[in-house]
Amino acid sequence: MSDVTNGGLRGDANEICHSAGVGMEFWEDRIKRVVNHKILDMLSSLGIDYLGVSLDSLLVFCPKRESGEIMESLRRNKVIVEEVGRVVRGNKAVLDGRPFAPRFRESAYTRIKQIVGEKKPVDEERFQRGAVKAAREAKKKMEEVIEYVKKSAEGSGDED
Repeated sequence: MSDVTNGGLRGDANEICHSAGVGMEFWEDRIKRVVNHKILDMLSSLGIDYLGVSLDSLLVFCPKRESGEIMESLRRNKVIVEEVGRVVRGNKAVLDGRPFAPRFRESAYTRIKQIVGEKKPVDEERFQRGAVKAAREAKKKMEEVIEYVKKSAEGSGDED
């Protein structure tokens, strides 16, 4: 079982394929059946890819012979359930026969994420260098703050 979280099904499916060394085939019409239609409509109206955000859902992997019993048990307990795909040979996920790969980042569901966008930077190498530099600077700043706090504590006479 896997919790579909940040990056949504689009990201989690490929991560699972990579980790488990399997492929996955999904059917979008069945996926849409388990998504609350109000949420689906809202995301659509905002231009947000519903497959790239957490949908508060679980993916259950089980042998085909056990799927009917598992789904019936869930339905008896008022859980909406649908067979949305299957595990296949390979190492990638597909959606209705097309590649189902994560985008550069999860779906942009906040204003700042929409401004930044979901597409890969044109100069990805430059972007990566900038990200590494920013991480180094943030770490240095954190170390300076820790040192400042330690010195302040020493000077105050407090031992805790």
